[in-house]
Amino acid sequence: MIDGHGDDLYRYSGKIHINFSTNIPQNVCHDRLLEHLHECGAVFRNYPEPEPKSIEQHLASIYDLPQESIIVTNGATEAIYLLAHLFEGKKSAIIVPTFREYQDAAGVFTHTISYLHS
Repeated sequence: MIDGHGDDLYRYSGKIHINFSTNIPQNVCHDRLLEHLHECGAVFRNYPEPEPKSIEQHLASIYDLPQESIIVTNGATEAIYLLAHLFEGKKSAIIVPTFREYQDAAGVFTHTISYLHS
């Protein structure tokens, strides 16, 4: 993440009224979610397995695919960088405006970038 990734609320202290930098709903009560997470607390007491082999195996069996065709990442950002690395030095077209990570990842892995304006 070259330009950073996170919530603009920290950058613009108090000036944000509607926050599009996150998919967490604002202006709603999160009490029930927090209560549920508290009830599931035992799940969060340990780190997950170092590589997500069990979930990849489970997904492969559900979708009747070979396990090596499934990859579970730590979110979209990791997947974007892995794909950019896979196609290192290639051409990428990025429709703008969009998530900045596409440009950052393509730049890190020396893609020739074309911008398509919507």
